[in-house]
Amino acid sequence: MRAPRILIPMRQDARKTLPIQFVHEAHVDALISLGALPVPVPSLATLAAAVDEILAEADGLLLVEGGDVAPAHNPTRDDLMDRLKELDPEKDALEMALVARAIEMGLPTLGTCRGAQVVNVVAGGTLYSHLPAELGTAVTHVDGARYDELRHTITVRAGTTLSEIYSETEIHVTSVHHQGVRDLAPGFVINAHSPDGLIEGFSAPDHPFLLGVQHHPERQFDEHPGHLALYRALVDAARVRMK
Repeated sequence: MRAPRILIPMRQDARKTLPIQFVHEAHVDALISLGALPVPVPSLATLAAAVDEILAEADGLLLVEGGDVAPAHNPTRDDLMDRLKELDPEKDALEMALVARAIEMGLPTLGTCRGAQVVNVVAGGTLYSHLPAELGTAVTHVDGARYDELRHTITVRAGTTLSEIYSETEIHVTSVHHQGVRDLAPGFVINAHSPDGLIEGFSAPDHPFLLGVQHHPERQFDEHPGHLALYRALVDAARVRMK
């Protein structure tokens, strides 16, 4: 049997004033180590019209970190507009088109950090545009000084997809975000939350495999086996789809 093909939308940046597309190698290395074939997809709005062709031979979809979700897709207070960073309408357009079709197809999908936020918005949920102003500061979710060294606990609900993957009710996760799930999309269920009540993980029981987590498992592979197990669950679901 061939290796499962897992699509990963890339992220835009610039090098020497020239635009580039990239994806962090940790995601790629994890998928390869699990026997999957990572397939990076350029984040270009023009490709949104070709999602059926792009997904035709895909076995799974992985959505990862990136800039904020734009106000065009998530209501944002006027006084918080200047808090939004790294807006990328091209990435929004491609990812939202991919997720909408993936949900319709029942394509195994894992969203981490921004990826989870995109999945929630596409499915009909909303986001906090800036957590400190809208949820409070009981938990620090982003710290520029510590960045990806910042950790906090999340509580995982028993009997959920995430509890099957981590096999624990409390885990330490990375926190590098100032947006987050406000209203969970219809049909989704909460899998985990942080001490301030923020939704940190969700799944869709009626979907073959659709899971979102707010943290960065790729930055913690050496801290807990559950972080790599998230990717393994996606790859396993992709293999099931291939049969």
